[in-house]
Amino acid sequence: MSRAGLLLLATLLLLACGPASARVPPPAAQLTAPHPTPSHAPPPRLAAPEASEPGQDPARRDDHDPLLDLPGLRLFPARDGASDVTTMSCGDYTVERRDVGPSDLGHVRVLGAKGKVAYDARSSTGIDAYDVGWCFDLTRDGVPELEITHHSGGAHCCHRTIVLSLVAPRPIVLLDVDMGDGDVLSPADIDKQGAYELLGSSDALVSEGTMAYALTRLLPVVFALEGGRYVRSTRHFPARLRAERDEAVNGLAACEADEECLRGAGEYLLGLGLLIGDWDTQKLRLPLPAAVMKRVESIRHKLELHLAVER
Repeated sequence: MSRAGLLLLATLLLLACGPASARVPPPAAQLTAPHPTPSHAPPPRLAAPEASEPGQDPARRDDHDPLLDLPGLRLFPARDGASDVTTMSCGDYTVERRDVGPSDLGHVRVLGAKGKVAYDARSSTGIDAYDVGWCFDLTRDGVPELEITHHSGGAHCCHRTIVLSLVAPRPIVLLDVDMGDGDVLSPADIDKQGAYELLGSSDALVSEGTMAYALTRLLPVVFALEGGRYVRSTRHFPARLRAERDEAVNGLAACEADEECLRGAGEYLLGLGLLIGDWDTQKLRLPLPAAVMKRVESIRHKLELHLAVER
């Protein structure tokens, strides 16, 4: 081929391909985010597991609030937005919640005849608040009780429960207890006789355990009527505690080999075993690795001291 022909061919090739700097680079490989590691946190604890009634649908039971089954129990109405004051009758009294201030802080009053204030609970710090839970004949004496709850304004602490018997001429305090990081209390007919019990949760493992707060299991706590007051009686209901433990042991399989999950479950089982009084025998049956059991046992003494208030 002549020199002129070679030059023409080179020019055509250059025009077709373009300069190297103008070429479009191949698409980069797509980066796929790694699949998140499955969480093996223990399943949420059922605060009040109940045996299914004959013919009861188990699926319905899981989503059903047992409070709604208690005869005569009335929940305090939600604020309707039109007024800063919400009221409800309870026995011979009128219960009033005022939502005042920029943060809608709760101010609760129990009013007797002619609007006379029989009980007053209002914010003392500017960030704490009171609320009303329920009106219910907790003691089965024909006179309703009223639950008033208090929250300090902290992220998850602290909760307080007050239970008033609305007798005349003034209400009587049956319980006033600081639950810390635990839940407020709810009525439950655990022993199926006499007055109802109050069921809630203890924050003992929040204080004494090794887990982060979000992964800490709350131990059950029971208050029962004794001598005209509600007192801690958790150890008096071993069947309830054993049911909790059976559920927790069955949930261990979900942890697989996750050390953190096993440790959290182990600490919860330690607490239940100390409350029941059989930890030293029960721990031998638990499928926990030796390293995990050692960590669990390391909090035993502190937890025993914390749970000493439970009767």
